[in-house]
Parts: sequence; structure tokens; C-alpha cells
Amino acid sequence: MRSPLQPLDRWLLRNRRAALLLAATLAAFVPVCWIVIQTTGAFPGDRGFRSWLLFPHPSQPFAFIAHGFALLGNPAVAALSVTIAWAIVDRRLGHRNGALVLLAAGAVALNTILKTILGPTPLELKTFGAAVSPNYPSSHVVYITSLCGLIAWFALARGNRPIFAAMLVLILGIGPFRVVDGAHWPSDVLAGYALGLAWTIVVLVIGLPWAARQPATGPTATSQTV
Repeated sequence: MRSPLQPLDRWLLRNRRAALLLAATLAAFVPVCWIVIQTTGAFPGDRGFRSWLLFPHPSQPFAFIAHGFALLGNPAVAALSVTIAWAIVDRRLGHRNGALVLLAAGAVALNTILKTILGPTPLELKTFGAAVSPNYPSSHVVYITSLCGLIAWFALARGNRPIFAAMLVLILGIGPFRVVDGAHWPSDVLAGYALGLAWTIVVLVIGLPWAARQPATGPTATSQTV
């Protein structure tokens, strides 16, 4: 099956330099923010959440919603979600677009390496002690932003507004509710959004032309939806 470029795809590729510049700017935010954190001890605003992260106490239904967002990053749930997304896109939009789903989810591997290098932030160490795990950027936010961002693009380009809206809700909700759950500082979330969106842009700019060149193995359908 072949999935030709949609008008929105063509618009992005016509503006690929601006898109890549935006991706570079977003990616640069991560080390810049880290430098600020290391220099000042915390990103502006993070200290105001210290008491909350020590003793998070969200009321219902926010606690339930926060728990749901936390489950999205559970390895088993994430693996199942990526598999389902890949299978649907692979079947409806072709093998190469399916591969882009896996590549988007690969942002988690990049973030894991980055977190291992950076380690926990000074405020994380000061608040929870030396036994804490690396917290910057938020892996949940990177994962949801990159995977759901790609699916949202596929859906929007093909006029599937319900799927686009659902992905947008997940993206917009994951960051705030990681803070509500007491799992991350705002700076972790902001860096996660920046890295996840940058990765998604690069995947789209590089991957869309490659996916469009996929040899046709069945009827071409320009109105395919995700």
C-alpha cells in the first residue's frame, strides 16, 4: 500500500528549513535549561513546587487522571500502545509510515541516554536525597509528545479530526499531570515537550518523503485515515 503526500505534508516540506530550525531551537532549549538549573540550583518556578512534590495530594478526579497518564509510560502499556499504533498505521498508510511510528517512539531511547548522562537535577537531589533516579527531561512527556505528535499529524493531514483531538488531549495533558502526580518538576516537563516535539519534526521532515516513495503494492488511496 502506498500513502502519497498530503497537502499538509507538502506544506511542511516546502518549509522544511524553518521546521528544522524550529526543531533545533527546541532541542537547544534542553541544554540551555540544564545550564540554568546547574548554575542557579533550579529552573525559575521549580522551587515553588517543592512542597507539592514532597507530599502530592491531588483531589479526585485529578488523582485518577494523573494515575491514568502515569500508566501510559508503564513499559508494558507503552509497548502495547506502540504496537497497536504501528499495526494500524502500517496497515492503512503503508509499511514506511508504520516505521515512522517506531522511529517516533524511539525518542524514549534518546531520552534515556540523555537522562543517564545528565543525572538528577540539584533540586531533585536536595529534595529527595542521593538515591533518586535521573529526572530531566521527563520520559513520559518525551514519549507521548513524539508518538502522539506523529499520529496527530497523520490524522490532521487526512482530515481525521477526532483522532487529532484525542492525540492533542494526551499531549497537552501528560505534562501538567506529571506535576500533579508529584513525579516531575515543571522544568522536566518543559524539556520533555521541547525534546519530543523536536524529534517529531525531524521524523516528519526526513521520513515523509521517504514514506511517500514506498513502492505501491495495492490501490492508492489519498483519503486514507489513521
